[in-house]
This record gives sequence, C-alpha cells and structure tokens, in this order.
Amino acid sequence: MTTMNTFPADIFRAATGRTRRSAWPRRAWLCLCAVPLLIALIMLPGCGAAGFAAIATGGERAKAVFKLPQQPTLVLVDDPANMLGDRSLVNAVAARADFALVDQKALKQTIKPGAVNELRDRMGSDFDKTPVAKIGRELGAAQVIHVTIQDVTMGGDLSLLRPTAVFEVKVIDASANKRIFPVALPQDAGMTPVAELGQGAGFKKGVTMAYKPSGREGQSMVPELRRKLAERIGLEVAQIFYDHEPATMLIPSIE
Repeated sequence: MTTMNTFPADIFRAATGRTRRSAWPRRAWLCLCAVPLLIALIMLPGCGAAGFAAIATGGERAKAVFKLPQQPTLVLVDDPANMLGDRSLVNAVAARADFALVDQKALKQTIKPGAVNELRDRMGSDFDKTPVAKIGRELGAAQVIHVTIQDVTMGGDLSLLRPTAVFEVKVIDASANKRIFPVALPQDAGMTPVAELGQGAGFKKGVTMAYKPSGREGQSMVPELRRKLAERIGLEVAQIFYDHEPATMLIPSIE
C-alpha cells in the first residue's frame, strides 16, 4: 500500500464529497477506559475535541424500539442511489445486522444474506420489480427487515472526518404482505406517527462516526471508511430490535 507523509487534498475531497466479567460495575470500567481517551482529546485543536468526545463516549443504555416476532427473518438492504459508493456494501450492511440480531438473541433463525444474491442472479432484472414480501417468501422468510440507504456523506475537515449515513427501516410480514413496523409510535420513541408521514414511511435513523487521519493513509482510505460505515449501519439496524449499550463511534487507524 502506498503511504504518504501528509493528508493529500485530493483524498480529502473524495472523502468529503464535497470470558470473564469483573466484579466492578460496568459503568466503572467504562469510566476507567474513557480516561486515556479524554486525555488524548487535549491534543485535538479547537471545537474538534468536543465533537470527538461526544462521538467517543456514547450515552445511556438504550431500549429496543420494537421486539421482533421469533420467526425466520431476512435482512434485505437497498441502496437505490448507490449512496454507499459500492453496490457490494449492501451485503456488508445485511451481514452485520444479521450477525448482531442472532448474537444478541433478538432472533433465533435468519435467512443468510447470501441467499439474496443468489435469488437476484436467478431473477435478473425482475428482482428489482419484485415486492419485498414476495422476496421474503421466495427465500423462506416469514418476515423481512427492509433497509433503505437514503444518504451517505464523508464530512468533516482535515483533522477529523465524520462519515455519516441516514437510513430507513421497515419490518414486513411476508405472509400477510403488510408492514408490522413501524406502526403509530409514541413521540418519545423518536418518530412521528405513521399517519402523519404517509403509508410508505419507515423508521428513520442516522449514524455519524469519527476518524482522525494520521497522514499515513493511502488511496484505499475512502473505500475502507465506507466499508466501516456500512458495517456500522448494519449494527445500528439490529440495535433497533434489542436493548444495548452505547458503542464507540471511533474508527481505528487505517494504514
């Protein structure tokens, strides 16, 4: 991989688009782990440190927005405008969501994301015209978690990049051919009632990550940031459906 001593302007423009538990309480360990990180923030200039700290430290334990029925489930991801910049990254979103749902016991049985690619190959151009519920039935799913990527940006500045995504999630009952999530939710669930959004509206969610360039990255930095953002989208999709601790939004060094 080619390395560089400085962060080149052309890469920046491309990036922006413009088991054992301790007896200690979990919060105590989180506080200890945060100390060296907060010390390191002193090295960041200006208001960048505050934003970096906010992304790094997360917040309170979050509750599931919706509990999924325990039945065979397919995660289907669409990126109609290719916002991720690579058509294959929808597979990374689906795979990460599928893994987290099973790992966290939100689901017991899922349809592996690779089955979607096989069905797409068989159906050809007809795949994109096929209703989500029918795709689910074709693959043996009783319900489909349908994710639509709506926006992706690589914002920030030379000292701190902020890969950001906005996506929409629906859960479709494949047998009844109807949506079971979202339905009209109370305002404190973070969503306007469906009646005010229209029949097609899903549950919208956004994610912003942070990456501090070292100056040693090569041309592969932007694709790697997009891949890590795709994986994070998948995790955020899954976390809609189970209680979870906040996870760091920091991206490790890419060199």
